Amino acid sequence: MMRRSDITHVLCLSCVLIVIYVKSQPSCPAGWFGSRCNYKCRCFNNTCDKNGQCIYPFTCLAGWFGPECQYSDVTNKTINDAVLTDGNESTCVAPSAPDTVTIVLQSIFFTWLRVCVQNQGSAALEDLTVTFSNRKTDVSCSDMKKVAVDSKTLDVHCKTYKEIDTVTLKGAVVTRLCSVYVSGGRNVGLKEMAKQDTTHANIFNNKPRDYPASLAVDGDTRNHFFEWSCARTNGTFTWTLTLSQTRMVNRYKVYNRNDYQHRMKGFTLESFDSDNRSLFLHRDTIPEPQTIYIINLIPIPVKMLIITFFNRENDLMLCEVEYME
Repeated sequence: MMRRSDITHVLCLSCVLIVIYVKSQPSCPAGWFGSRCNYKCRCFNNTCDKNGQCIYPFTCLAGWFGPECQYSDVTNKTINDAVLTDGNESTCVAPSAPDTVTIVLQSIFFTWLRVCVQNQGSAALEDLTVTFSNRKTDVSCSDMKKVAVDSKTLDVHCKTYKEIDTVTLKGAVVTRLCSVYVSGGRNVGLKEMAKQDTTHANIFNNKPRDYPASLAVDGDTRNHFFEWSCARTNGTFTWTLTLSQTRMVNRYKVYNRNDYQHRMKGFTLESFDSDNRSLFLHRDTIPEPQTIYIINLIPIPVKMLIITFFNRENDLMLCEVEYME
């Protein structure tokens, strides 16, 4: 039988453990969440709770959807039916709508999409037929799985080994469609370990300022160099990002600065696995410099990325690099 003093000691120890556990939970800056505060809030007005869920009545920002609003939507907002791609699930097609619709996309290797309907059960949702094409040529998609999220939401997962630029939906449920989202991936490179051999520093508005590698994975996609949103080296030409764990990356987005964009011409982007084996090498061959370079690839297990500049007359400058999984 335990003495009163023993019980007191056990209770006190429990109190200490609870206090330590609570204190160990991260307190993220406004607009961030996650165990390492490495996921950016994608809800209107930064109205995320500590788990990234939008606080009612707020919803995902335009162009984002899915769990914690972390997945970018690549449906083309200027070409498609605005009702289906406006991100508003309370606006739906007219009852007289046809039972087939084609959604135009930014070119991607497909991974998954989400459809939302009005007043429809899961059985009818799963009768939906989904096909893919690129430049009007059919593209097959392997291992298709349909998952009913709820009675009005269906996720469709499969893999294409060619890029696609359209998705066609067919079935009675199409006459009750409200929203269609196609995933361009979620950014898993935020606040990961970025390095560059040297770092540029200067004086701006009478204040010292430097431009470390981390500025290219801080979630700030502004491309005005003097807004302190871009990484810059000082006479070297490589930038490296190492992930805390291997990710199945299928898309990179590289943000150039708004001026002197020609400096990025001819850059290379190389991906490595956890054994440091090169899996993918992209060399820029686009004649005109881009504000955002989008590089699609069949999903591969990436642990590290190296970007190299070959214009040796200037420092390497990157305003943001996104790893999309």
